[in-house]
Amino acid sequence: MNYSKKPKWDVILLLKTLLINFVYDISWNNLEGEIRDSKMFMKFLGGKVPPKSTIFFFYKRLQETVVDEGETMWTTLMDKQGLRQGD
Repeated sequence: MNYSKKPKWDVILLLKTLLINFVYDISWNNLEGEIRDSKMFMKFLGGKVPPKSTIFFFYKRLQETVVDEGETMWTTLMDKQGLRQGD
């Protein structure tokens, strides 16, 4: 068995975890513990709780992706409308 690989977490599970974080305004440091202490959260996540570092890393990557894609879409839209700055 190869122990060097980290487990891969389901994207839906990570998104659900972020949903809990934002709806209930739980701090990053307390998120994992709050989820483990709540039967409702555990049921919502199917009994699996990713570590807080995994959740936070996923959040940061998601944030970067949305910003990059948003910028790309905005630039493309501006180009199509002939409204690009610097022209």
